[in-house]
Amino acid sequence: MYINKLSLKQFGKFNNKDIQLETGINLVKCADEEEVDTLMDFTTGILYGISKKRGFAESPEAYRRYSRDGYAEPAGKAYVTTDGEKYLIEREFARNNKSASVVSAKNGIETALKYPNSFKGILFDTDRNSFRELKNIDLDAAPESGAGLADYADRISKSAGACIRADKAVDSLKEQRQDFDNSGMAVEIKKLQAEMNSYGDVEYDLESVRNDRINELQSYNMEIARLKREARNLVNEKNAVIPDEDDDRERERIFLEVEAIPDETSEKEKIQNNPFVIIGAGVAVVAIVTLFSIILGFQNSIRQLFVICSIVFVAVTIIDGMVRKGFFEGADTPDEEDFEKVVYELGRTTESRTVRIEIDKKFQDDHDDKIAELKEAETVLVKKRDEYNELKTRRDELLKKYQEYDTEKKAIDQAIEKITAISSSIEREVSAKIHADMSAILSRLSGGSLRDIYFTGRYAKEDSTGTVGNAGAMADGALVVDGGGVVKDYNRLNNKDKLMVCMAVKIACSGAVIKEKMPVVIADRGDRFGTPFVDSLLELLLEKEEQIIYYRGGTHAS
Repeated sequence: MYINKLSLKQFGKFNNKDIQLETGINLVKCADEEEVDTLMDFTTGILYGISKKRGFAESPEAYRRYSRDGYAEPAGKAYVTTDGEKYLIEREFARNNKSASVVSAKNGIETALKYPNSFKGILFDTDRNSFRELKNIDLDAAPESGAGLADYADRISKSAGACIRADKAVDSLKEQRQDFDNSGMAVEIKKLQAEMNSYGDVEYDLESVRNDRINELQSYNMEIARLKREARNLVNEKNAVIPDEDDDRERERIFLEVEAIPDETSEKEKIQNNPFVIIGAGVAVVAIVTLFSIILGFQNSIRQLFVICSIVFVAVTIIDGMVRKGFFEGADTPDEEDFEKVVYELGRTTESRTVRIEIDKKFQDDHDDKIAELKEAETVLVKKRDEYNELKTRRDELLKKYQEYDTEKKAIDQAIEKITAISSSIEREVSAKIHADMSAILSRLSGGSLRDIYFTGRYAKEDSTGTVGNAGAMADGALVVDGGGVVKDYNRLNNKDKLMVCMAVKIACSGAVIKEKMPVVIADRGDRFGTPFVDSLLELLLEKEEQIIYYRGGTHAS
């Protein structure tokens, strides 16, 4: 992908400024360093937007760098070509109204963006971080230290240009993992579980005690019911003898009063011997006979005869029955046997209809003691159950928190494993290419005065130890071998040589990471254009890239 035209509608000091661009090297002269910085930011910004770290969200002062009082909000557009197709891209940079669009220059159809305010996946696949890191070259930036340069190459080789360090990301995750350490919880859970186990199966024990209590009450009630049945049988016997209270006390018995069963036979006889009942029954019989004679339609004379006969028959039957029951006899004085019988019957009907039954005192005491013992056991077990449930609640709450922590730890472990695997995969593919290319690039940039680069310390590679000695044992940094084979410490080089080494590493990283052709944007505030180093740099970049945009400032900018 390359840019055909930049159009700064309103951006910083520029208003409706157009910059025509082509493939190859594009030298854009700038009046001063401010114009260089503004054009560098706009070129990256029109493709990717202004990042939070460098854009308007950073502070009001950063916003004012690109906006001017009395003018419209910062905005711009550009024409770009990708895969032979030309597109118009537009972008609004306002803090509260960011927007982006891409329209085909051929048919005017707007293409929907895959990501908000981003052209990634439509015009190019390179992410913003990789573009800023590898396609933006600032010739005036302070050279990295040896350790910084080694760290840069290591980070790029493990993250493929992303602005993160895989090892630092892993370290950060490990620190977060410590926040979810649940080993202390495991010890506390184990302790609570041991305390719970000491209670045994308290619910089963409590249920057993309650069942024993129910069984004891049922047994007691069954025994009392049996005695009551015997008492009822006794009180309903005509010759029953009621125990004397004095004898009761001597025998130390406990007595319960039981209601006697009513004498159903005697009550029935009383009803049958009542003269009014007898006469009423006779009248009812005559009425029924009369009703049937009417229903059957007998003649009046026959019906009257039939009713008269019925009345005579009923009257004779009633009178005969009353005679048999002694209703017409005189009030003779009863003999002694009849008198005793009457007295007995009166005693049974007028005195209390209850009788006491014997219960063994030891049986009652044993029952009371057992019930009291079971109640006490139940009270103790209820208390133990409550204590057990309290421990269980604490254990369950702690276990839930333990499991939540464990889930977080597993998620972090998976993230660490994933990052490590991806980083290792990228490093295997990218790192070898970076180390293979950077020395060759350095040799071309320096005209052969510098030919090899080796990283030391934890950045050292096995193939470097044979050339520069035991580089792995040295502090983190870089070694450079000059054209004469002399090994030099990178940190002792002059700034010109350091810049060449940095450019060699950066170009090697860019070639290893970014697979598509993207514009290379160079900022030169010191007017180095035309020097052997810049000529070699541009020549080398043209072999690898489709377009170079060189923003040149300094004394010869005009």
